[in-house]
Amino acid sequence: MRRRAAALFLCFALTLTGCGSGSIYSTFRAVEQMLVIHTIGIDKTPDGLELTIAAGKSGEGELVRMKAAGPTISAARDRLEDYASDEELFFSHTNYFVLGKSALCSGVEPYLNYLERSAELRLDVPVFAMADGDAGELVLRGGNDKHSVTEALSSLERVLTLRGDGHVFTASEIAQSLSSYGAALVCAIKRAQAGSGVESAGKEELTALPAGYIILKDGAQAGSIAQTDARGVNLLLGYTGSGSIELDWETYTACVIMDRAKTCIEPVWNDGGALTGVTVDITVRAELGEQKEPHAASPAYLAGLEASLEREAGEWVNHVLAASKALSADFLGIGGILERKSPEKFRAMGRDFAALLPELDFQVTVSSEISGSYYLCGPDDTEAGG
Repeated sequence: MRRRAAALFLCFALTLTGCGSGSIYSTFRAVEQMLVIHTIGIDKTPDGLELTIAAGKSGEGELVRMKAAGPTISAARDRLEDYASDEELFFSHTNYFVLGKSALCSGVEPYLNYLERSAELRLDVPVFAMADGDAGELVLRGGNDKHSVTEALSSLERVLTLRGDGHVFTASEIAQSLSSYGAALVCAIKRAQAGSGVESAGKEELTALPAGYIILKDGAQAGSIAQTDARGVNLLLGYTGSGSIELDWETYTACVIMDRAKTCIEPVWNDGGALTGVTVDITVRAELGEQKEPHAASPAYLAGLEASLEREAGEWVNHVLAASKALSADFLGIGGILERKSPEKFRAMGRDFAALLPELDFQVTVSSEISGSYYLCGPDDTEAGG
């Protein structure tokens, strides 16, 4: 009796496995049977779109780059799979999305929706935007026979984070910003010959260089922020980095290394409860780095560099805020910050914050502190350093 009951239980348990073939290996895929996709480029065309992929090495040991067109991403993907019949395209480990200029101008909502609904692709995939031209050309021609554009994008992401003059937002962050504030930022890149300015690089390669930020409003490109002002975005959002900044004081030139920064954003209300302005107070700390002309780190010298740093940082931030006002686009999420500061007053405004942006008075104040007591010699003690 016990044996019969055990046999019945075993048969019942096997029906719960969900494996149609009855084998636990029915969904198993060997690594050598998969072609791992690292970077995806999307460009809009009159008939639909072009999907370009940069993948790992095929079974023959060669890097794979392919492009296919279709009315939808799914259709273009099916066509790519037709030409990779010996290996299965594997999208779950995709490192980067690159959106071409045409895709940005026509609207990114279809592509974000596809990412959100895909069972393979992740919403936390970092996204780059082409400042000009097609993503397909960069993905297809980037790199060489040893590495693809993926390595260049990975290196660029690390460099931007370290220097603090760029930030690569994920698809999830972009979608959230568009949903909450109607606007978002995408890290912009431009393609360039890898040999430009680097004698040892292969001139036949294409690589990616930073190009500031693309501003999205209502899902499509509405403007841009130049690379020279990208630090303003990072200061406002808290991505300071530790990059070097060249400063001038009188006849001297020096580089300072960013240490940290703190930004405080506060609303300004009038007596009637109307929002009239926003104060932005930024405190920057830096270390004295390379000097073009040796100079002792005297208080006057450091004070002069601090004044120069405050002017530079103020210009970056004011340029970014001016773009936000001109486009009525809250791509920085300032509305959310102000609402958390004064929730009742903010909700009683009766107007959309983005529409109010052109009327607001932004008052930006920057203070800085530069420390630099590590130099062994200056103009008055040149022998001290040997």
